[in-house]
Amino acid sequence: MASILPSYGTGVAHNVSYDIFISYRHKDNMYDGWVTEFVDALKRELDATFKDPISVYFDENPHDGLLETHNVDKSLEGKLKCLIFIPIISQTYCDTKSFAWQHEFITFNKLAQEDSLGRDITLHNGNVTSRILPVKIHELDDEDKETIAILPFEDMSPGGDQEYFSDGIAAELINVLSKQPGLRVTGRTSSFHYKGREVNIKTIGEELGVEAILEGSVRKSGIQW
Repeated sequence: MASILPSYGTGVAHNVSYDIFISYRHKDNMYDGWVTEFVDALKRELDATFKDPISVYFDENPHDGLLETHNVDKSLEGKLKCLIFIPIISQTYCDTKSFAWQHEFITFNKLAQEDSLGRDITLHNGNVTSRILPVKIHELDDEDKETIAILPFEDMSPGGDQEYFSDGIAAELINVLSKQPGLRVTGRTSSFHYKGREVNIKTIGEELGVEAILEGSVRKSGIQW
């Protein structure tokens, strides 16, 4: 139940499940967990500002989201009943095919225009503000930044005993390239998520949101010690 709503009118709180709904694309949070850090900081700020706890809905699990076989509208209906909607805007969030855009942003915008509060509310000082408060991912300010993912190198040695070495090479490349200005490198955790999995390169690029992918292999040969 939302905690800051009673002051907005009798009966409103009973129709709202959360004070704030955080909407984002899970892929935008995979690289460095920026969205999670933002939400954690927001919660601490709210706790320090308001006397009563503020309820925030944030889908923290990027792997167990709604499937196409689920009733998306019904699953999100209750959660989208909130006072404030905060979309974490990225270049792909606003894609009309994006899940967050289709089933969260568009839906909330429609619900807000139809509920008793309206999409725009009048503050105590008389100013009018929107219940949709977008936040832009900081990295989008640099339009020239190149993006790349380094996938785990495949161990092609006859004995298959060079996995530690192949993983080490990929990890070191990630570490070195991450220090290059103008280059965004997907983190090790996200890249190594595809280790041992047969996934199309194009699909990986789309899921990680990168323009280039580096893959390789390691094979031990020559003198055997």
